[in-house]
Amino acid sequence: MGIQIVDARPAEAFNSGNIPSSINLPMPSLLNGEGKLKTPAQVKEAFAAANIDTEKPIVFTCGGGVMATVL
Repeated sequence: MGIQIVDARPAEAFNSGNIPSSINLPMPSLLNGEGKLKTPAQVKEAFAAANIDTEKPIVFTCGGGVMATVL
């Protein structure tokens, strides 16, 4: 099935410990300067840059569940 695990924590937290084979896409990187989500095109670019295939199943994770819900 090829499920992808995407960790929404900042890189520092991800690098200090993560689920093996998970991909890091920090939730804050999807926000603009006003704290709002970037445009859909920019969000798609961020997923592509992190090598996340949006056509395959994705499980999102973080430390407490809040950041993962944004992704």
